[in-house]
Amino acid sequence: MVDLPVGAWQRDVGVQRSSMRIDPFRAFVGWLLAAFSVPCLAVTPGEFQVSAQIEAGCLVNAGIPADGADLGDLGILDFGTHSSLSTATVQASLIRNAGVVLSCTPGTELAMQVDGGQNFNGNRRLRLDADTLLSYRIFRQANCTDEIPVSLDLQIDTTNSSDNVVIPIHGCVVLPGNAEPGTYQDTLVVTVTW
Repeated sequence: MVDLPVGAWQRDVGVQRSSMRIDPFRAFVGWLLAAFSVPCLAVTPGEFQVSAQIEAGCLVNAGIPADGADLGDLGILDFGTHSSLSTATVQASLIRNAGVVLSCTPGTELAMQVDGGQNFNGNRRLRLDADTLLSYRIFRQANCTDEIPVSLDLQIDTTNSSDNVVIPIHGCVVLPGNAEPGTYQDTLVVTVTW
């Protein structure tokens, strides 16, 4: 074994005490980077729910009308032109306004009410003038059966024509044989609900 002086061994190896010194500022910056860089790179998952509820219902002209909205002119119940001496029983069906299309999910519970009209007094009446009136009745069937009462809910079938629901309104009037000549009119309000 060879005895070397203490300083000789350190010089031969190349280690000097001055090169082992650590700069405190650089050490602090390194510590800060190590301490705060890990959370910045962290990936934490999260979740949330997505849902939609679809309900049966109806559309008017491909849109959802506001509650209580006026649908406009649904059509005309035209009894035609007849002699003032006629005593015929005249039938008519609602001629629908093509500008109003009612579509419903098949099976939707759809109800309608029809009021008494502008000249109601125990029955629906067409008016020529203040004193000249002509009674008429409306029905669900074209052969004047299944009368539509005033302002009572009636169910409408949505299973057979769900893309273009038919509002079943037909009318009958018995001409009196002595009616004043002229144009008799009335306006009915139909309310549909679902």
